[in-house]
Amino acid sequence: MNQTKFRKFRLGVLFFIVGLFFVLLTGCTETGQVNKEDVRLAYEQVQITFEDGDTKISVTKDFQLTRTIEGVPIQWISSNEDAIAIVQGQAVVTRSNEDVVVYLTAKIGNRGFYQYKTFEVIVKGDTQIPPEEVRHRVRFFVDDVLYGEVQMVLDGDNALLPMKPFKEDHRFMGWFLDPNFAHEFDVSLPITKDIDVYGKFEQGGYQVRFFVDGVLYGSPQYVKFGDSAVLPEDPVVDGKYFMGWDRQSLIIIDNTDIHAILTPIPSYVVKFVDHDDSLLTQQQVYEKTAASAPANPTRVGYTFTGWDKPFNYITSNLTVKAQYQINQYTVTFKVPGLDDVVQTLDYGSEIVAPQVADKVGHSFAWVDQIPQTVPAQNIVINGAYTPNNYTITYKVAGLEDDVVTVQFGEAIQIKAGLVKEGYAFAWTPSSLPQTMPAENLVVNGAFTPITYNITYVLNGGTHTGNPETYTIETPTITLAPASKDGHTFDGWFIGETKVTEITLGSTGDKELTAKFTLITHDVTVTGDGVTTDPAVLT
Repeated sequence: MNQTKFRKFRLGVLFFIVGLFFVLLTGCTETGQVNKEDVRLAYEQVQITFEDGDTKISVTKDFQLTRTIEGVPIQWISSNEDAIAIVQGQAVVTRSNEDVVVYLTAKIGNRGFYQYKTFEVIVKGDTQIPPEEVRHRVRFFVDDVLYGEVQMVLDGDNALLPMKPFKEDHRFMGWFLDPNFAHEFDVSLPITKDIDVYGKFEQGGYQVRFFVDGVLYGSPQYVKFGDSAVLPEDPVVDGKYFMGWDRQSLIIIDNTDIHAILTPIPSYVVKFVDHDDSLLTQQQVYEKTAASAPANPTRVGYTFTGWDKPFNYITSNLTVKAQYQINQYTVTFKVPGLDDVVQTLDYGSEIVAPQVADKVGHSFAWVDQIPQTVPAQNIVINGAYTPNNYTITYKVAGLEDDVVTVQFGEAIQIKAGLVKEGYAFAWTPSSLPQTMPAENLVVNGAFTPITYNITYVLNGGTHTGNPETYTIETPTITLAPASKDGHTFDGWFIGETKVTEITLGSTGDKELTAKFTLITHDVTVTGDGVTTDPAVLT
């Protein structure tokens, strides 16, 4: 334990001792008559109610303390005013960076008669305050499954045992430091390292025995955890009335001995009934004494608030009825990207889901089923946006549409162009967005004839009337002849192949070569002169 923690501990103990001394001193100096039954009744009823979400082992917010019960005043003393200060009946909580144990003592009574009732609470450390001490992780496991919350215990402090676990047809045997249950866990020892603690169960129920005047009454019962023992027949004892059993609740969580309550005549029957008049417990009570309230009953969706009449001074048969207040629970609607919508509603009231804003390219739906009415617990309803699907339709005259389905936001690119001999192909538009928008797209495609070149190699000749270009759709072209002085035209050639026309449906650039043959003459010389063949020589 470091010096800071030790000083805090000593200071807390000092406050507690001084406060208790002050309480005892004031209690001793007051005089006068006091109704002890009222004080005892107030002692039984006084409790601490925490703000929403807090418990006695996790206090984070200020809370109100009861200052009077049935006219009996109650004063409160805190063992650690630094953690919980009492201001006019309000417990003012100041959190530090570590959990702090505080003892709140209720001084109950007036005029010289007091009873004292002390509650241990833990002010939860504020994780936003940087810790000064080392903490160790303590985990509890039941059947290899994490049980309860992971505890982060200050070095040298003690872990807090969770609520005793339950297992069908078994009894709980305690906590151990190893999964083989060889070393029992001692909660009083300080924590100095991370540890895992394992719960041990043994087959069978818990033993329940009933005693009358210290003698075993009937055979022992063996009861499952959480089930109720079966009451034996009421015993008959000479000179005494049987008032019931000393255990108000028959729900069994451990080996239990239950003893008969016997009383001499006269006595009266006191019944404690639930909200629906079903019997909770029935007692035979001595005249002018108090009946003992059973364990607080439970009702789904409600909180028990007390009993409808006092039962501390019985003079006749009496029926006492349980009182309840309806609980409120939260219904939290969660949608990714939006603030949570939290509704606080009475148990059993109608649940109406909130309207959710539209989101481009998405459809919204609640993932979890929404109950019609509020259950007896806080619930979370999750919603989700789902990307919509849209289409890209490719249209080409004379062809069936090609429809592609794409999810909103997915990467897209335009489809490759179509191929057709003699034609060029293009899409309109020529490109698409990088990702699919929140709309259907239409892309139109079209074929355009390719224009090919015709090249004429004239070899010194000339030509007229022949076109320079053509397309696959150009009607058949009959090639006009070329001419060259002193030559005859032999024709157009592609390579060694003579070409007279370019037919409809042809493709590709053409290179046409004109071929010629030189015109020659025979010359004859005689004594009569020169003659030629042909006769004219030019």
